[in-house]
Amino acid sequence: MKLIVNTEILTPPPRGIGNYVFHLLQELQEQETVGTVLCFNGSDRLLTVDEVTARLNAASTKPKTLACREALCEAPRDAIDALFRELTRPHADALYLEPEFLSRPFEGPMAALVYDLSPVRHPEFHRQAYCTMIQTYAPVCLERAAHVFTVSEFTRSEIISSWGVPRDKITIIPPGVSPAFRPRKPDEVEAVRAKYNLPSHYLLSVGTLEPKKNQTNLIAAYSRLPMNLREDYPLVLVGAPGWGTERLQAVIHSYHHPGELFYLGYVDQEDLPFLYSGAYAFVYVSVYEGFGMCLLEAMASGLPILTSNQSALPEMGNESMLMTNPLNLNALTSNLERLIRDDEFRSKARATGPKKARSHSWETSCRKMVQTLCKISETAF
Repeated sequence: MKLIVNTEILTPPPRGIGNYVFHLLQELQEQETVGTVLCFNGSDRLLTVDEVTARLNAASTKPKTLACREALCEAPRDAIDALFRELTRPHADALYLEPEFLSRPFEGPMAALVYDLSPVRHPEFHRQAYCTMIQTYAPVCLERAAHVFTVSEFTRSEIISSWGVPRDKITIIPPGVSPAFRPRKPDEVEAVRAKYNLPSHYLLSVGTLEPKKNQTNLIAAYSRLPMNLREDYPLVLVGAPGWGTERLQAVIHSYHHPGELFYLGYVDQEDLPFLYSGAYAFVYVSVYEGFGMCLLEAMASGLPILTSNQSALPEMGNESMLMTNPLNLNALTSNLERLIRDDEFRSKARATGPKKARSHSWETSCRKMVQTLCKISETAF
């Protein structure tokens, strides 16, 4: 089986759907039933997975700003479609995998990959042009697709309710989690903790700075905690700036209590597992997510978690998670305090989180996807 994967979504540093596609690419080329994997990123030739990886790693070394997926709506569609058609014409025996509703013109069979429907359900969190692009091309892409892959039951239900796609045409392929995320001893995390000048206890929140991640409400709720808790358990935010972050960045810069709020921005990916493992607890109160990969990373690291009771996030629920209304500041503050003080919950979370996370692997997810892709290929050719 030959695959052509649209990797235009893979902008540095990869996040969300980009991170998902990146890890699946690594596994796809290891599958025995998959032959050639070619990638289209808008350049003048199709690339191998190794070439895509090398380019991405090189571009991710110094990401001063985040190249967000919304930039896709600014590209000249007709010119890129023509380039895609020219480059893929010699590969009519391939199967095309499309991860962002772009639905480039391909004469052979196509499978769609849908991570979330945020531009459809919450257009206020995105540029209008990006929402228009998704709303225009999503129905075309889904109708044309031989099969649709998504990451959660929540997103599958969203696809069905939005466009009437038959349930049996949609397969859930959840993300995996890297073995790098695991509980570590204090001496293992000391070097990274010192590198970022962090205290021995801190609450960690990881996610691109953007409106749907709800960091503004998180900071507001955190500021209502008793002073002694804020002093003993500062809030550490990790993530590169995304779209619409002006208000949030103003809130961060105007926070007037030294030692209570740390904003690290984008951090080296090698450091991230140590920042997780060194944390006292993890907080992720996004308003809308198709999955929430960082919850897996926090679970695998043995962290007690506070997350939202909305969108796909409750699907990850187990004894390592507290859930809250992310828009209710009183509830958010109350649950932050419980996250810190409830020793029984914290002990149970540290024991159950890694066990839950181990059930998610990129290899297993990729193998499940490949089985469906092979069936499509056998039917088409």
